[in-house]
Amino acid sequence: MTRFAALAMLSLAAGMAVPLSAQRTDTTFSVGRTGTLRVDNHQGGIRVRGWDQSSIRVRASHPSRVRVDITRSNDIVRLEGEATRGPARGLEYEIDVPRGWAVRIDSHTGHIETENTGGDVIVSTVNGDIIVAGVADARLETVQGEIVVNDARGGIRASGVNRGIRVANVVGDVIAETVTGTVALENVDAARVSASTINGSIQFTGRIRDDGDYSFDTHNGDATVAIAAGANANVTVATHGGSVESDFPVQLRGDAGRMGELQFELGRGGARLRIESFNGVIRILRAGQR
Repeated sequence: MTRFAALAMLSLAAGMAVPLSAQRTDTTFSVGRTGTLRVDNHQGGIRVRGWDQSSIRVRASHPSRVRVDITRSNDIVRLEGEATRGPARGLEYEIDVPRGWAVRIDSHTGHIETENTGGDVIVSTVNGDIIVAGVADARLETVQGEIVVNDARGGIRASGVNRGIRVANVVGDVIAETVTGTVALENVDAARVSASTINGSIQFTGRIRDDGDYSFDTHNGDATVAIAAGANANVTVATHGGSVESDFPVQLRGDAGRMGELQFELGRGGARLRIESFNGVIRILRAGQR
């Protein structure tokens, strides 16, 4: 079992816990092959899976004072909890949608997971982890939670505050930014990559395209970038109080007391690659050699 799969299972177990007093809703209805699922949930876990059916199945557990309101307008299906009084808390969803449907989730508290939906995904939550796999474009935002993306074929934009971001096996541009936590990008094939964190490390492995633009920036952490053989790039490395380790021959440029810069060319040059760490160690590795 991969690390991503293990994390998903543990998080799902925590986020989808069902209270003993819960009521249950289970309904299935036909829809078109394309459309958008919108889920608005105040508190509770949400899991959405893609399947090869022209229908949507909604399974939910919730307190007796809460009901699931399902509305349909053209090719948009919206799910929202309604309570007899106050916010609709304790509403846990498991939803199957036709593969290729877009998914939009807006939540306050709760673990959120989408699996093999195949379409675009937008998720916003305040308190909760976000785990997505098998998607196209994705825009993901959380304040108190980790973001994990695996197996995507489209652009990824991930924004966090107090936890890390992990992206693996992605073909498409990536923008990942957080305040506290590690940004780890593994096996990324993109023309544009931007990763930033203030209190955390940055790790990158992936393809450097000749016409690409890559930026990695951390203030109080290490930055490790593994570059495959045959890459063509103009590389700039900047640090103030940290150090630089490189598998490639480099020359240091910069005055003492100022932001020191390393600049060098790989192959024929071409791609723009900038790595910056104010206080941490910058490591530039030959991929597969360590």
